[in-house]
Amino acid sequence: MQRFHTHVSYDNEYAQDVEGERFDDLEAACECARQSARRLVAQLIGAGHNLIRLEYRIHDEAGAHLATVPVHATVSGLG
Repeated sequence: MQRFHTHVSYDNEYAQDVEGERFDDLEAACECARQSARRLVAQLIGAGHNLIRLEYRIHDEAGAHLATVPVHATVSGLG
């Protein structure tokens, strides 16, 4: 298993994953990011946000950028 770090960018904020997590491969790390994105989008919608642009950046242990998982959601009809 390899250790991957998933950093999250939203608006002007950037959350860096310093601990990382072990996955079988890059695709497993990307799938975990997609699942995390679903939960975060649901929370943001619940908080009243209607335009959401996130970006998950996956790096290896050495800090090399391996993949980007972009997340865009637009919700109409919110108060």
